[in-house]
Amino acid sequence: MNSFLEKLYQKLYTKIGGRPWTHIIQDEQKGAPLLFMLIFLGLGILLAKVAGRYWWQ
Repeated sequence: MNSFLEKLYQKLYTKIGGRPWTHIIQDEQKGAPLLFMLIFLGLGILLAKVAGRYWWQ
């Protein structure tokens, strides 16, 4: 199983130009910080609504 994940990571790594995906996301985030802030704010609100409904009674 481990070798399968390594091969998959190598394929993805070479497809995107040899840079880790975290660096690509970081560059995009520096270019449009407001967009990422709104995305994470929306995800946080959604998570709070789901958690409030199912976990915190």
